[in-house]
Amino acid sequence: MGRRIDPASICKAAAYIIAVPFVSSIAGFFVCMTGKAELVLPVVPLVAVLIYAALYRRINVRFAAMCNGVACLFLLICFTVMMIIAKGAVEGVVMGYFTWLLVPFAPVSLMLMLMGEKLVLYATAFILYAAVFLFLAYRSNLRLRRGYIPLGIIILCIGTSAYLYMNRPAVKYAGHGFKYMHGFSSTDFTDYTVYSENSRLVMLDHQPDLFIENEEDMPVLDGAEACYPLYAAFAKACYKDIDVIEKEWLKSGENQYLNGKIVTFTNTLRAFDRLIYWGNDTEKYDDAVDMIFGARPSADQLEEAKYLGVEVDITPIGREAFVFFVEADNPVDNLTSEQLRAIYHGDIANWKEVGGKNQAIRAFQRPKNSGSQTMMEYFMGDTTVNYPRPKGHGLVTAQS
Repeated sequence: MGRRIDPASICKAAAYIIAVPFVSSIAGFFVCMTGKAELVLPVVPLVAVLIYAALYRRINVRFAAMCNGVACLFLLICFTVMMIIAKGAVEGVVMGYFTWLLVPFAPVSLMLMLMGEKLVLYATAFILYAAVFLFLAYRSNLRLRRGYIPLGIIILCIGTSAYLYMNRPAVKYAGHGFKYMHGFSSTDFTDYTVYSENSRLVMLDHQPDLFIENEEDMPVLDGAEACYPLYAAFAKACYKDIDVIEKEWLKSGENQYLNGKIVTFTNTLRAFDRLIYWGNDTEKYDDAVDMIFGARPSADQLEEAKYLGVEVDITPIGREAFVFFVEADNPVDNLTSEQLRAIYHGDIANWKEVGGKNQAIRAFQRPKNSGSQTMMEYFMGDTTVNYPRPKGHGLVTAQS
């Protein structure tokens, strides 16, 4: 007869499925210190198995096996659900919530996340619980009734997660994961390319003063999404046969992610990198540009350019305005610049302070160093921008 499972043994087994991964993860922490994150995958589960082997005669082996098996299955189901919600984007905010379930792996989880190795962390957790389950099940001759049910769930979860990961937006669309312009644009610019048959670009009704006839003399262009129709129209007017040049390049299949040979588009962040790294890091940025169109560079970007010894020449050619949007049912329809600065600084945190409902304000922002966020910081002046609030109601977002 097997040993009787009492509440004390249940608590003890539950403690082991938390304590053993925690202790095992300490070994993973030191492995990460070597810079070889991939070694965490075999090391942490192996240490866990060795710990259970040492404790074999002191625990209820079958119950411990079941606890680890259930933990593995539970994590796998949660992971799959999160992957469905996040559409396979493992680096997104949604998958960040899943990380909270990996508290037992705290010693190694922080290191792996800092190293950008979230997948290694997830795989380590699954492998550890699965390895311990198989080890203890084998040692205790555990036989599962209707084992095909959890096996089917495991196969379904792994298959679903693998499919979503292989077809996540960053892979399907490349770039920043958008649908258009090889993933770099959220807007369909098909009719704004220099070679479009149904061009919607603004055309001059006269010959421009600047007209470049030789292809080798044409500056390579890149820029922000909002500016693409602007500099594409400039190239269409001032570059001789640019439509023919780009069509021929398109047929060649060379560096298609650039969306062009001379009139390129990779959005603000990458465009600035392509500009300042020219001649400094040719192996990484061999697709350098001569000119980019967008908002003024951020202080960090200018500092980076200075560090590289690159002098950035900024020429203002136009002005644009910020428009702030709120929810449709938000009664607030007018905010002063001072109020907006106070909201984004954090001094005003509730809509009732500006004549609205008693609801917290969630002030949305763009990513750091993006054109819109840089201009937002310029708008804020000496007032610092508060970190975005994770919860709240009554939305306000800025668009340039």
